[in-house]
Amino acid sequence: MSTARNKKGTKGTGTRRFPGFSAGHHGHAGKRSPAMSHNHKPHSRKTRERGVCPRPLVPVPLARENRPSSSERPGDDLPSVRGQVYSHDRSYAMCRMVHVILDLREKARSVLLLLLLSVSPTSGADRVRIEVRSSWMGFGGSHNATIITGDNSKYSANGHPVAKEAVQGLFSALDEPPVENPSLENCGIDAHWLNANLELAQRDFSPTPSTLLNRTPPSLAELDTSAQQISLFRSHFTDVAYVRQAFEHEFKEGRHFDDYPEMSVEVWRDGKKESAHSNSQHLFMLPWIVDGNATRATFNCHISRSIANLLPSKFTNRERLLPGLDFRRTITAEFEARRQHMWDTEETLGPDLAPIRARFTVVDSEVSCLPYFGESIDGDNCLTWNAKLTAQNLPGYMHLNVSLTYSNGRLNAVDQFLARIEDYVALVGSIPWLAEFMNRHPDQEVELRYSRERSLARKAALSDLGKELRDHQKNEIADRLTRESDKCALLQIGDPAGRSSTWVVFPNREMLLWQFDGDSALKWKKNQLDGWGCPVLTRCTGIVIQPNGTLAPP
Repeated sequence: MSTARNKKGTKGTGTRRFPGFSAGHHGHAGKRSPAMSHNHKPHSRKTRERGVCPRPLVPVPLARENRPSSSERPGDDLPSVRGQVYSHDRSYAMCRMVHVILDLREKARSVLLLLLLSVSPTSGADRVRIEVRSSWMGFGGSHNATIITGDNSKYSANGHPVAKEAVQGLFSALDEPPVENPSLENCGIDAHWLNANLELAQRDFSPTPSTLLNRTPPSLAELDTSAQQISLFRSHFTDVAYVRQAFEHEFKEGRHFDDYPEMSVEVWRDGKKESAHSNSQHLFMLPWIVDGNATRATFNCHISRSIANLLPSKFTNRERLLPGLDFRRTITAEFEARRQHMWDTEETLGPDLAPIRARFTVVDSEVSCLPYFGESIDGDNCLTWNAKLTAQNLPGYMHLNVSLTYSNGRLNAVDQFLARIEDYVALVGSIPWLAEFMNRHPDQEVELRYSRERSLARKAALSDLGKELRDHQKNEIADRLTRESDKCALLQIGDPAGRSSTWVVFPNREMLLWQFDGDSALKWKKNQLDGWGCPVLTRCTGIVIQPNGTLAPP
């Protein structure tokens, strides 16, 4: 074996040294090569321990005539760079190849770990994981996120304990069946809550919206508002039926502000994932989309409240989920927007309305030449007080539509209305099949009309319906209508789709179907109802329904 001397004059083995490599890199003891000492800084101990391949020398071009043939060139499978051939050994390429494989293995391991976490982010110790993200955009904007983990007895978020009852409350709310419509009771609003929040509502409420220059507009009590209007506001805010109307109306009307709230909740428990999401600007951020399925939208306030119970007080959008300031201001703003004409009307009518308000809740009220709900089939005068009334003693499916004449600053025939309306209510409530049908169809509503001094106005009995019946050879029914009209009740029954039917209830509890639209009237299909076309609705008839709910013989 030949020997060679390095620059220090020591003997070395005859092992071939390649540029950029020392014997130590081949598993033998050795020192850096002269080329490495001259061209590169030595690798640190840490780098060598990691096994990183040292950088090769700059490729050295070989003269074309001096290049070995393909059968002679070592590393002939290495890439060429612009016609140049690397002069180092293929060992460097193999080293790099090994490290590429190792890098790929580490990356694959990381990807697999991320996939496992995304599928089930809970471990054996943390069988429950809840992630809440919330934000709103606009002027300023805000966002928050929190993660709650734990088992069936102990939960925490960011090192702070979370009540077990709050976590179980969220689970229970997510397990409840969908709530199809917003419900005041479901959201925890009752007479006790309204009375407890009355003073705050009056203080918070302002018909003047806030601005950048006036962040806190004057409250109702600070405005130039009469004592009667304040008293009226207080009576409305503590009336559950009245608040329910305003609450439900808020969801029917379009509602848009510039804050774009959004909240999402993801829950992992027992290996299953659940979610609830909302970007609604309505009260309590209703409805919630459960498990990403738009068909599972639910107006369940229990979800809103249970999420709020998990979060710290300053968490973004938390106040929207609870019946607090947002609810009070929204409801009172609804009052202002929808009831300003009522304040003016009821203040104008003054004591004339007091006996009516003592027995009924005034839901809508206006003095006009046309009834508030549109041109009426039983209206026979111009200037009238038109109102929608409800009461505790009315069946849940019934309300009153009342029109009383107004002249010389006074409301007429109030005492007569109060004396007669109970008889009409009792007549309608005494029809078993109608009550049974309405209880089975809670989406439909009965409107009992009262105009001037009776339910079936003279205009309807003699001019409109009477003439139509005679024109279609229904003279016997027309004569009966003329004789008994003073004791008959006029009903309009409708559903949320806008379909309606008009009925006359005779004193013996028989019902005359006057007119209807759509493909049915209550439980009878259109092909069962002989009739004729009429100008107001699709179909007019002279069919009588017997007290037992069957069609009378023609």
